Amino acid sequence: MVYLGIDVGGSSIKYALLRDNAFVFKKKVPTPPRDYQLFLATLREIVAECGPSSLRGVGVCVPGKVDDQTGLVEYGGALPYLHRKNLVEEIQRFADVPVFVDNDAKAAVRGEAFSGNLQGVEQGAVIVLGTGVGSGYILDGKLRRGLNHQSGEVSSAIQDRDNAGKESFVAGQCSAVGLIRDLADILGVEPNGALVFSLLDTNAEAVEHLRLYGRRVGLLIYNLQTVLDLQRYVIAGGISTQPQVIEAINEGHDAIRATDPPITETLQRPEIMAAKYRSDANLVGVVSCFLPERTPITINCK
Repeated sequence: MVYLGIDVGGSSIKYALLRDNAFVFKKKVPTPPRDYQLFLATLREIVAECGPSSLRGVGVCVPGKVDDQTGLVEYGGALPYLHRKNLVEEIQRFADVPVFVDNDAKAAVRGEAFSGNLQGVEQGAVIVLGTGVGSGYILDGKLRRGLNHQSGEVSSAIQDRDNAGKESFVAGQCSAVGLIRDLADILGVEPNGALVFSLLDTNAEAVEHLRLYGRRVGLLIYNLQTVLDLQRYVIAGGISTQPQVIEAINEGHDAIRATDPPITETLQRPEIMAAKYRSDANLVGVVSCFLPERTPITINCK
C-alpha cells in the first residue's frame, strides 16, 4: 500500500510517500504565500508527481483550525487564504482516493502517539516550533480537539504582562523561523539552520540569544503545565533536530521553576524531549490514520 503525506507550512510544503510502512521518498517546495489557486495547483502537481493511480490515501496537515471530520479549515494561521476552504473536497477533485486533513500540531501529536515519543503516554503534549507555534494534547489517552477545534492554538497566547502588541504573543517570541533569522543576523550569515547552529558556540551573543529563546519556550511549557499537569512535552519541528535547542528549553524551564521554592514542591516537573520523528512528526501523523494501530513507521529517506 502506498500513501502520500503532505505537510503544509508557512514557508514550505513537505511531502513524502509511505510504502510498506516506510517513507521512501521525501521532497519540499515553497508554499505559495498569498495565492490560493496557486496553492491548489502546487498540491495537484505533488499528487501527479507521486503517481495518483498507485495511491491508496492522501493525508494533509495545515496551520489553523481544522475540522478533521469534514476537512474544513477556518483561519489558516500563516496562510489566511485557507479560511473556509474544504481541502478534502478540493483534493478529491484530482485525487480519487480517501483524503484526511488535520491541523499541523494535532497531526504531530497523532504521529508521536502512534509510534513515537508519546506512544503509550496517557497525558502528554507536542509543541511544534515553526513559523508560528502550535501544540496538541493527549489527555486521558485521547487527542483533545476542543469545542471549536482550536485547542492548542498557543500562537495566540500572551507571553508577557505588558501586552505590548504582536511581539508579546507566543507566535512572535517562540517562532523557530524568527530564532534562526535573529541568530543569522547576530552571526552575519545566511538564515540557514544547520549553518547557524554549527557556528553558534563561536559567538557569546548568539549563545545568550538561544538561552533567551529557551526561557521563552520554557515559560510556555511552564504555563501549560500549571493547567494540564502532563507527563511529557515533546518538541517537534525542524529545529527539534538541534540538541542545543532542547537543552536550552529544559534549562529555561528549570530556571523558571527555581524562581520560587514552593513551585518545585507543588508542580511536578514534566519530561521535555525532542520528538522521535523530529520535523517529520506531522507527516507520520497524517498517514497514520490509514494504518493499523501502533504500526511501526520508519523513515528511509532524507
